[in-house]
Amino acid sequence: MSSSMKKVIGIIFLIFFMVTAFYVQLKYFGVSISKIRFDSYYVEDFYIKLEQKLILTAKKIEISTFTDKKSSVKDVQDGINYIFDILKYFQKIQIDSMLLNDEHFSIAFNDDIFYFDNRIINISAKPQIDKNIVELDLHSLYLKEYDFLTVGKLKIDLNKESMSYFGNFIYDYAIGDLIFSANQDYLDFFVDTKKMENIKFVKNFVSLNETIEHWMYDSVFGEYQLGYIKGRIDLQQLQLVTNSLEGNATVENAKIRFQESLDFVDTKKVEVTYKNDTLSFALDNPFYKGISIDGSHVKITDMLGDNPVLTVDLKTDYVLDKKILEILKSYDIDIPILQKSGNTKANVIIKVDLKTIDVTTIGEFDIKDSIVSIQGVDLFAKYAKVMLQDYLVVVKELDAKYEDILEALVDITIDTKAQTIQGDGMIKSFVLKKGNNELISIQNYPSKFLYDIKNDSLNIFDLSFYLKKQANYYDIVINDLTKIKPYIKAYDISNIHKGNLSLKYFDENNIDFISDVRLNSSILLKNQEEVKNFSFKGTLKNNIFSMENSDKSVLFTLKDDIAELNLKEYDITYDTKDNEDDTSSFKLKVVANKSNIILNNKRTILSDKFTLTKDKNKIYFESSYLASNLKLSKLNGKLDISGVNLNDTFVNTFLLKKVIEGGLVGINLTTSESNKDVLVGDITLNDTLLENIAFINNLLTFVETSPAIINPLLAIPSAYRALTDGLGHDGYMVKTGTAKIAYNIEDEVMSFYEIYTKGSRADFVGDLQLNVKDRLIDGNINVIILKDYTNIVKNIPLVGYILLGDDKSVAISTKISGDLDDPQVETFATKDVIQGTGNIIKRIFTSPLKIFE
Repeated sequence: MSSSMKKVIGIIFLIFFMVTAFYVQLKYFGVSISKIRFDSYYVEDFYIKLEQKLILTAKKIEISTFTDKKSSVKDVQDGINYIFDILKYFQKIQIDSMLLNDEHFSIAFNDDIFYFDNRIINISAKPQIDKNIVELDLHSLYLKEYDFLTVGKLKIDLNKESMSYFGNFIYDYAIGDLIFSANQDYLDFFVDTKKMENIKFVKNFVSLNETIEHWMYDSVFGEYQLGYIKGRIDLQQLQLVTNSLEGNATVENAKIRFQESLDFVDTKKVEVTYKNDTLSFALDNPFYKGISIDGSHVKITDMLGDNPVLTVDLKTDYVLDKKILEILKSYDIDIPILQKSGNTKANVIIKVDLKTIDVTTIGEFDIKDSIVSIQGVDLFAKYAKVMLQDYLVVVKELDAKYEDILEALVDITIDTKAQTIQGDGMIKSFVLKKGNNELISIQNYPSKFLYDIKNDSLNIFDLSFYLKKQANYYDIVINDLTKIKPYIKAYDISNIHKGNLSLKYFDENNIDFISDVRLNSSILLKNQEEVKNFSFKGTLKNNIFSMENSDKSVLFTLKDDIAELNLKEYDITYDTKDNEDDTSSFKLKVVANKSNIILNNKRTILSDKFTLTKDKNKIYFESSYLASNLKLSKLNGKLDISGVNLNDTFVNTFLLKKVIEGGLVGINLTTSESNKDVLVGDITLNDTLLENIAFINNLLTFVETSPAIINPLLAIPSAYRALTDGLGHDGYMVKTGTAKIAYNIEDEVMSFYEIYTKGSRADFVGDLQLNVKDRLIDGNINVIILKDYTNIVKNIPLVGYILLGDDKSVAISTKISGDLDDPQVETFATKDVIQGTGNIIKRIFTSPLKIFE
């Protein structure tokens, strides 16, 4: 045997001896180490002994591996498996203090107990190890950081590297059951609880968006009971598998708050469910301030994702009043609609992006037989469908009525962002009354409007109407009055060609306005031309309406039922064929200065000043021009006309030609008692030269050419010259004259009877009838001539009687007939000659008798 072989055998024998000795020591006496430090190891009061299995006790063990590598979950799992794999060889372990790197813990193990304690966890359990299966009957497992305690059974399969647990737990004020199972990749858990105060304990395990946390922990109060929470944790990534998390909880006698600024919603129960990363709150018969909002619920989607959204689904059959609107207002949804009565079916869905805090809204309200206030205006709505889309409020098929004034069927769009209300629809009826009289009436009129809430202004485009609310009044502008012409019933404004109107409306008894109008035709003239353009300003204050033009030449006032018009330097046209409204309730007074009256666009009544008053069926008119005065009155159909000192200018202007020169004319007419269409009266002339009158001119011509045989005096040359000096083509001078008149207004026939004019050379006596309509004349006129000669001759005894007869005058009898513009004049010539000669012969024989007379 070689020496080297001997050495090997010796070493083997030595090792065997040492192992045998160590085994004997370990088996029968144990190994004790009081204190030792070697490299990175330190032990104190260390004892180990082998009986059936190993027994290990130590007061302190310290091991430093000097590694910065962080333990992974896999390392932890491997460590747990390794520990329980090692524990198979130990009968007892008791280490009071063990420091592994920076982790300090204590551990105890025997057949009856497994105890482990460090800064994170405390475990007390009865272990049962059977080959590769470890079962722990946990007396307690306490997570110190979370104050979480659980008791149950843990089973570990060392071969499959999996574990499962069934037990219950106590956490804060929550008590419930806990089940989980784990393998190398995942941990699945299931938790349920008994009744508890809230679920804020979840906050310690899951980090959520601040708003989500507020909803979960601070918005729902009542008696909580967690139905379950289950999910899966990815042990490799150390994070929750989002889609795996599910949960259910109920809250009895609950209160839930939709927003911090709102009151609580009272509900019998809230069903809280989490599934597919959506947290839902279902409310059982909820009430908000006594209002049923049954069917309402709340949910948060993508709760653990990148885009969490809060959805509030609000349902109610209650009216859309302030209580409901304040819920919307809390999400900055401002609807300018308030329902005061009636029936409603409402559903509003509010969505809040919890990342950007942007709010979107979808809603629908069905309103029936309700009083609805839109921007402060109360309407009765038979029906309306209100749809909410973010900042837009769309009101479809609004069938509404405002008092007895407005009834319309319209679609309205309210832009709460731009603060505008747009409308498009049909004005079924718009009637504005004063008393029983309709001022404005619009029926079945399609119209569009825009209301600016921010500026408090309204535009009705089809009517060119604009309204704006100022601090203490309304600005109202109608840019085109012609658009409202068909609808003005109280006043006839059909004569307006174009115009505008601007109002400052303080209240119904305080209104200022300005207006520019152009008329189709006008009754006012200036410089013989129609004045069609007017600019007015005016007021309505204390029941007094007044207006005036820019130079105050037109002034109008209306107080109660008394209207007064003042004119200056305007001529007025009047058509005598116009029908007068005797039933008018207004009392009218017109005062005009330097204003003439144009009758039938033809004849002019000159006037320095005239006054016209009208009160129902009573009319009074008075005009003055220089010294001339004209009066007219009408009462109950009876007309009285009086003209005093009418001068030649007044008369000639009225008759459209020069018919008189100098002197004065007087006239009195009144309605006949027997015929209301006939005026009767008289006319007087003083110191007036009549000229340019066809029948007078023809009559004078006839007289000048009369034969001398009519009367012997005409044979005297000087007498004939005297005759032609007093009569001729220059006219007929009337010192005084009178005649009675009868004028048939309907037939336009004027009758003059008992005519007597006294001239300087001749007098006229007779009757005439003028047919103005047919331009005809008919009548008999006696012309008394040679008045100067007859005044001499009549005083010569016998001669005066023989030549002049009993009446002591020379007369020519004439008949006037035919065309008014060129009448025929004839005399009873033969008869006059015979009678004239015969009379002279007769008077010669009877003259002796006259001597005695």
